Amino acid sequence: MTISDSPPFFGDVLAWRAFEELMREEGIKAFYNKKERRKLGL
Repeated sequence: MTISDSPPFFGDVLAWRAFEELMREEGIKAFYNKKERRKLGL
């Protein structure tokens, strides 16, 4: 399946990229939160 076969697919790709970006940012926050907790001994 190509983008030209299904135009709406392009919108799904953009939505997926936005979702991946959000997950990446949340993952970084979670990582730092865990690191901070270790530093605080929690």
